[in-house]
Amino acid sequence: MRPLIRVGVILGASLWLAGCSLVFVNGPPETHLAMDHFSCTENRALPIIEGTYGGLLVLGAFAGDDESSDHTYSIVAGILGAIHGFSAITGFRRVSHCREAKELLRERLGNAGAEATAAERFGGGLTVPPPFRRDGPDMAGARQPRLEGGGGGP
Repeated sequence: MRPLIRVGVILGASLWLAGCSLVFVNGPPETHLAMDHFSCTENRALPIIEGTYGGLLVLGAFAGDDESSDHTYSIVAGILGAIHGFSAITGFRRVSHCREAKELLRERLGNAGAEATAAERFGGGLTVPPPFRRDGPDMAGARQPRLEGGGGGP
């Protein structure tokens, strides 16, 4: 493959993937210690993918220019690999901080607090009505269905 085409392919793929961990991985909010619930990224998938890609770029930078005297590919791949590596490290730090903050939240609230937090988040304070009773005072004049044995028609 010609050097300019290789540089273009690597540059295009890197710009498409650049900064995934910086953009899509969220750490806990700074005020998480005062919050009853919050969301942040606990999954390490994006930093792993980005770190692997950055590592491959750096390896390609060292192995890429055996024959040519133009080291453009190696320079571009090395720089982009370092950028992806930085982004992956930042993503791993954010995930680690998120996991620590979630663990602190679980310890602070305990199991009952965690269940209450989930109820607030998903139920919004809804209450369940009492079960229906046919013999209650408000059912005194209501028509009761007749249960008779036998088949169906008139």
